[in-house]
Amino acid sequence: MVGSIFEAPMEMFKHRTQAGLIQGRMLNNMSAALRTNGIGALYSGYLAFILKSLPYDVAELVTYSELSRVQGPLQRIPLGCRDVLTGACAGAAAVVASMPADCVKMRIELSGVTPRGGVLPSLALFLGTARAMVRQGGLGALFVGMGPRLADKVPGTVVYWLAVEGCRRALAPYMHLGSQEERDEVDAAKSSPGNHALHLAC
Repeated sequence: MVGSIFEAPMEMFKHRTQAGLIQGRMLNNMSAALRTNGIGALYSGYLAFILKSLPYDVAELVTYSELSRVQGPLQRIPLGCRDVLTGACAGAAAVVASMPADCVKMRIELSGVTPRGGVLPSLALFLGTARAMVRQGGLGALFVGMGPRLADKVPGTVVYWLAVEGCRRALAPYMHLGSQEERDEVDAAKSSPGNHALHLAC
């Protein structure tokens, strides 16, 4: 959620620049919109961004977590290959879950329409755009461009989870604290009279 404060306006203006809806440097256009229409001009697509990002993140994390706990044939795959497969499945699930909201968000951003301030006008614009897309192209209109988006997101997700798992395994030997019973035994040994006398003798 914190990252979305920075990502949402940058992504909206990036898409409008790529589509040729605004000319010149992106940051200059953002500054001009801020001066003309206030802070709301940078966050006109914020709700749509959240509606896309939440299912993406939830689907990715849940899929990866569940596949990481699967027992059986998956455990016979070499560790690195299993990380790649699990990361790819998590990335694909995230794309599929967030695809409808992403298509609607993109349509809103490229239309140049700015909703009135507040959550309800933004939500009304989002739902109205989704209904219009379905009327024009059926449910398939909410999944246009899924192939290119999979090609864009899945490799990055694989690399991300490879890095996470690699770091976790590398740091695991240094993060082992032992069981509570082991810690209690160590504390008891340190506080025993014989051990105390040994320390005094040293």
